[in-house]
Amino acid sequence: MEPEISYQPEPEPESLPKYHTIEEPEMKEVSLAGVSVSYEGSKDDFAFEFPSGPTPVAEIDDNFSLEIPSRPPTVPVYRYLHGGSQDHFYTQNSGEIGVTESGLSGAHGYKCEGVAFYLAENETEGYSPVYRLWNSRSKDHFYTASEDEKNSVHVHGYILEGVIGHISTSQIEGTVPIYRYWNPSSKDHFYTSNTLEIGKTEPGESGAHGYTCEGTLGYAFNEAK
Repeated sequence: MEPEISYQPEPEPESLPKYHTIEEPEMKEVSLAGVSVSYEGSKDDFAFEFPSGPTPVAEIDDNFSLEIPSRPPTVPVYRYLHGGSQDHFYTQNSGEIGVTESGLSGAHGYKCEGVAFYLAENETEGYSPVYRLWNSRSKDHFYTASEDEKNSVHVHGYILEGVIGHISTSQIEGTVPIYRYWNPSSKDHFYTSNTLEIGKTEPGESGAHGYTCEGTLGYAFNEAK
């Protein structure tokens, strides 16, 4: 006699909704070198590597590209020192003094101290013009990227002589801060990226050679492209 087999009906599948709502992921934003990039999830999981070299655009995928600002054309700014008045003079026009090699003496009693830094040659977004002013009474050349300061220092005897280039208002790849100093004894404004020359970088601090730090002029390139 064959054993009796009991058949159990298969359970009916649970009913599924005709559709379900997918929540849109929360998008966040991060800024890289002035470029805003959206991402989702934790910021700890986000990473982006800039390509080396002067690549203007990095392709991420078929639907997204990230534009990387390239370095604008720059000009060298030469630094000179007057042996009598101790005035530091900065210019991109090599013809004004006539020498560009450090240690050589040129016109008007100025000796070349080499290239101080490199400024953007033309007006560019994110850069400010560097104004050159001259005080004939104190024999001092003064440089500022502040429009308000440029318009107000005439009360101290300064007259505008033009623009020597354009400086970045924020630190970007390849730039360094240009520190500004004032010597009340020699009545000289001095600008350098070399923190060892004066030894102080905070506004109000007094350093070597009688100079007091007045902050930064902006951010310039420290080498030729």
